[in-house]
Amino acid sequence: MPKIRINLRELNNLDDLDLIEETDELLEREERSGEEKEKRPVNPVNLQRRQEGRKLGKAINRMLRERKQAR
Repeated sequence: MPKIRINLRELNNLDDLDLIEETDELLEREERSGEEKEKRPVNPVNLQRRQEGRKLGKAINRMLRERKQAR
């Protein structure tokens, strides 16, 4: 079997390059996701429905907790 010679300095440089590439890819993804969020406007009717739904859910949970504590 042939012996494999690995230069550790070169290997370390390759690791640094991989890290740089990964960070570049992450930054590109974040930029793209930010653009998509900016393109989509918030519908005020849907926002109000979500807020009311959350309030109703909290009120129901509070009522159930109170009933459970009363027992």
